[in-house]
Amino acid sequence: MAKCPDILPILNFAEDLEDTELTPEALQRESNSCRWMTEINTRRLSEVVWGFLNTCLTDKARTCFEGADILNGFDAWRRVIQHVHQGANVRLGTLRKAVKNPPKIGSLQDIDSGITRFESIMRDYRMAGGSPPEGIELKNDFLETLPSEIREGLMWRATEVNETFAQFTAHVRSTANAILFHRGKTTSSMNNIDELPIDGDGDGYDEEILAVQRRWGRVGGGWRPTRQGGSAGPGRQAAPERRDSRAAGGDHP
Repeated sequence: MAKCPDILPILNFAEDLEDTELTPEALQRESNSCRWMTEINTRRLSEVVWGFLNTCLTDKARTCFEGADILNGFDAWRRVIQHVHQGANVRLGTLRKAVKNPPKIGSLQDIDSGITRFESIMRDYRMAGGSPPEGIELKNDFLETLPSEIREGLMWRATEVNETFAQFTAHVRSTANAILFHRGKTTSSMNNIDELPIDGDGDGYDEEILAVQRRWGRVGGGWRPTRQGGSAGPGRQAAPERRDSRAAGGDHP
């Protein structure tokens, strides 16, 4: 197209013929009538188009191409484009059915993915050339896909509150998440913090506490200073040892 801009009106002419075959003679008559205001050799250009299509088409498009006469490139182009339009019509019809009967959302947990799927159907239908519903009609179609437990409570909002469809779906998302949260079927970010693990069954910790208590003489209640290596507890002096007279080697009165 960039190398030969004059070819565009000829391609459009061939496409508009739809089911009518474009013969080389008919192409030449149109060219002689100065319809396209070009001095280009349309017959030679048709041969070049045929050669291009012959090298790049495959599968069903190739089958449509082979229905044209050899070197009749513009008629081959007409056949291929007709096949493309038929495929587009089939896709448009499929999307129209999906727009009229969008898939249902089974549960509150599926509302996020259901909204995304509903919006994708409407977007694809618009891109395919269709006219999806808008405004209150679009909201009502969406409400029909929601679970009954939440649909009835949102009907008044869809008809009374003046908001866009995006704002309405955002409200539906937040409402569903709030319901799931209060039912304990969803987790918040605070619940994602794991508790610190405790090694074993706690016996090791108890033993450490007992060791500290024994160190400071607190086992069994009151303060009982102990001697370890000749030192006493903090702030106290060790009591002097009483020598056993019998151990000293004699009886004393």
